[in-house]
Amino acid sequence: IAGKTLTHGTPRKLKLRSKIRTLQRKLLSVKSNNTHEITEEDVTTFMEKNYPSIENFVKMQMHLTKVAPKRARYTTEFKQLALMIYFLGPKVYKFLRKTLQLPSKSTLLRITRKWEINPGFKDFIFSAIQIRVNTLGTLARDCVLCLDEMSLKTFLFYNISQDSIVGYHHSISGKSYDAANNDLVVMARGINSNWKQPIAYFFLNSICSVDDLIKIIFSVTTKLQNIGLNVLSVVSDQGTNFMKLSKQLNVTPEKPDFFINDKKVFSLFDVPHLLKSTRNNFFAHHFDFSEGRTNKAFLERFYEKDKQQKYRLAPKLTDIHIHPNSFQEMKVKYASQVFSATVAAGLNCYISLGQLPNEAMATATFVKLVDTLFDIPNSWKFGGSKFSNRPFMGSSYQIEVDKKGIQLLNT
Repeated sequence: IAGKTLTHGTPRKLKLRSKIRTLQRKLLSVKSNNTHEITEEDVTTFMEKNYPSIENFVKMQMHLTKVAPKRARYTTEFKQLALMIYFLGPKVYKFLRKTLQLPSKSTLLRITRKWEINPGFKDFIFSAIQIRVNTLGTLARDCVLCLDEMSLKTFLFYNISQDSIVGYHHSISGKSYDAANNDLVVMARGINSNWKQPIAYFFLNSICSVDDLIKIIFSVTTKLQNIGLNVLSVVSDQGTNFMKLSKQLNVTPEKPDFFINDKKVFSLFDVPHLLKSTRNNFFAHHFDFSEGRTNKAFLERFYEKDKQQKYRLAPKLTDIHIHPNSFQEMKVKYASQVFSATVAAGLNCYISLGQLPNEAMATATFVKLVDTLFDIPNSWKFGGSKFSNRPFMGSSYQIEVDKKGIQLLNT
């Protein structure tokens, strides 16, 4: 501005110059400190002070960066941590290996092969499962307990590492020197989430006794409840010992449940096994219900006529389906393909064309009803082109089908 001069010694400007000099000294100090090279000791000290839980992991990573991958050696603690990460998520572990020095999958498998998993319940298995359970939501913790027996070929094997002979009877009630010819496997499986985990196995010299079954079910359910899982039901086949178990637990169609630690547990028979049993009874006997009487002969006549056609109504049916041997009877797919909408439609078509008598309509209706009854409890996804194959949601259609099924079973 004309006629005025700028001042430079006013109190305000002197104060600002002093502040600038102070900031310049601080800047020089920071630059000087930054020139100091950070050492491993500095990192270790920082981790000890701020992140003690991952201090050892960081130390190990700094050490492994100096070693070739094939020459890397891992501590037992580090291997256990790697196993935990892999158990929580194999895909995450694979991603982390791209940037971190972690043991390979084959190394982890070699570690697990050293675990001694003998007949009976092992605490370390439940501890490992709990790691995974802690990451699950409330609904994902709902599960069923599956029990199944299988015949074994009698054989004794000497385990050098354990200095023991494998193959003798070893149940929850104790061991004996009787050679095992059966085994019982216990597995937990998620209801709302797709996971399954074998829990234990037992070698048996005959089918498992009812008393042992009760001990196993109550013991494993308690252990699973203690690690946070919610066991809603016990599922088994229709073996004689499991039928006796239901009676001993006072399980009936009207009251299909019992209590373990004050929590209700439902007793269910395996649906695929029920389907096979229904097929076997259908082949051996007649079913009398509101629509009439079933007869396998109508199915046989339909099959003999249909297999001669160039374009078949039931192309999946074969001689194995109609006349299965003892081993083929164990295949669920053969039973499910007999009780199918395709076979029911084929029977109905041949009745309409006069190739089968009207009495065969009861057999066609029975086949279709069993197919629908099997679809509802055998569902695995919400969508799907087949309406009856969707999860049970209490719809009027599903309830009506169940009522017809109950009426059929009561006849």
